Amino acid sequence: MTTTEDQIDKLFGQIRNESISRDEIERELRALFYALDDPYYREKIQSAIDNAEVYASLREPEKYGDHENIRVLLLHDLTSATRRISQL
Repeated sequence: MTTTEDQIDKLFGQIRNESISRDEIERELRALFYALDDPYYREKIQSAIDNAEVYASLREPEKYGDHENIRVLLLHDLTSATRRISQL
């Protein structure tokens, strides 16, 4: 069985390498949301979900720049969630 940290690392790599569809990212993140009962972890995963929704949108995001900026924010949220897991 794959650990939550392994799943996040795999997803991080897929997003970084653009080897996952933008629509799949949100589904993967929603599956990870309840993996840990930790408020900070869930906050970061929810932020990643929110960013994934914008990233998958056909419209250009206005608030944070282009889709590449949103992808960077998404990767940052996953990094923060992984750090939290290692602290627990």
